[in-house]
Amino acid sequence: MLSSVADTENGGPSRTALITAYARAYHQVEDRPKIFDYPLAARPLGYAQDELPSLGTVGTERLSGAMTDRPRRLFFASRTRFAEDAVTAAVAAGVRQVVVLSAGLDTFAYRNPHPDLHVFEVDHPATQAWKRERLAVAGIDTLDTLTFVPVDFETRRWHQNRMPPGSAGRSRPRSCGSASSTT
Repeated sequence: MLSSVADTENGGPSRTALITAYARAYHQVEDRPKIFDYPLAARPLGYAQDELPSLGTVGTERLSGAMTDRPRRLFFASRTRFAEDAVTAAVAAGVRQVVVLSAGLDTFAYRNPHPDLHVFEVDHPATQAWKRERLAVAGIDTLDTLTFVPVDFETRRWHQNRMPPGSAGRSRPRSCGSASSTT
């Protein structure tokens, strides 16, 4: 929720993660045609889909700007669609793992149409903890095909982290992309 805006230093998500999440969620109710369907967009943020239109006028200037700035919303939505189409092509070529760098509050793992694709979300530990809490509060269960990989990109390179137990590691082809770190 807007009232729980935080940053990674204070145990919450980064502003980039929040801005991107609100823009993607608002895209679902304001833009036609939709560039991609994102049914869980609002729930981790603490809102129902029908509450999103009223959010364009509240909150911090930066967050409301993410919602009311249509070109920005369409950029985020297009970037998401492009990345997910690239994953589909990679799966067709035999890839069974995808690594999402700076995953933020994205929920691709829940929209993932490929049942045998494992998603590794790499992001700051505080962003991931906040996201996991928000998913739990929203009643969204953790998936067996989703692994959170906490990394502070300012102090460590993501590939320096060992992949979690149960992952196929480097021996299997994977697709790797960034959903929000260049925002």
